[in-house]
Amino acid sequence: MRNAFLLFTIGLSSLTLRAQTAPKTLRYQQQTWLMYQLQLRFSPHWGGILESHLRRSGHFVDFAGTQINRVGLSYFPNAAARLSANYAYVVNRNAFNVGPARPEHRTWAEIGFSQPFPRLVLNQRFRAEQRFVHRSDGNKLTEGYRFNHRLRYQLGIQWPMRQPAPGRLTPNLVVQNEILVNAGKEIVYNYFDQNQFFIGISCPVGRGFTLQTGYLNLFQQQSAGNAFVDFHILRFTVFQTLDLQRRLPKTNKVAMATLSDLTE
Repeated sequence: MRNAFLLFTIGLSSLTLRAQTAPKTLRYQQQTWLMYQLQLRFSPHWGGILESHLRRSGHFVDFAGTQINRVGLSYFPNAAARLSANYAYVVNRNAFNVGPARPEHRTWAEIGFSQPFPRLVLNQRFRAEQRFVHRSDGNKLTEGYRFNHRLRYQLGIQWPMRQPAPGRLTPNLVVQNEILVNAGKEIVYNYFDQNQFFIGISCPVGRGFTLQTGYLNLFQQQSAGNAFVDFHILRFTVFQTLDLQRRLPKTNKVAMATLSDLTE
């Protein structure tokens, strides 16, 4: 528990890099992220994820941004843990509408934990990504793909905004911080990739749907090492859970529903 909060503090402190390193260039950008995630449950221990992201950039909506489509397979060893293997096809677009769109094939393994406390829920997520990004010369796509690893650690809390009760839809305050670090022989200057801090409201609306909206600050170091971008992002997400199990003991159904709420 102490180590988790220590890592969370380290992640938050990276937001102050701009003050400590005096980068040569620091630019600002505003974006809007629209996201949809479908969580499927096939059995007490197996499930799946389908996810789609659509982003706009430049004063939040001026031009098209990165698009991500993901599919994943999840294994639940118990009600508090989740293991998953994932693939995403990504169309990377420059946040300032410069250069060509660059296709990316991204795979990753992930492990997530949820730990309930009397007044809140603590969520942790570890992710190891393998990224194959199409090369470009800045003006057009060139031959081949650039490969690197990326490691991510996210720590978040969910705090019910009123006393939960059977049959009552309870909104939650959500606070998350995630730090992303690059690795690989082609990474020279930007081992630190970015830090993402999110605060928002998550509200179940019934029939397996949850709506989440909030503010995301993304502070990113560019590949040259001396350029940084500070993103101010409005994020809107629709979560849907769908139970495909025909028959399940009551205790397992309760565990599944609890986990679905915690692993958004």
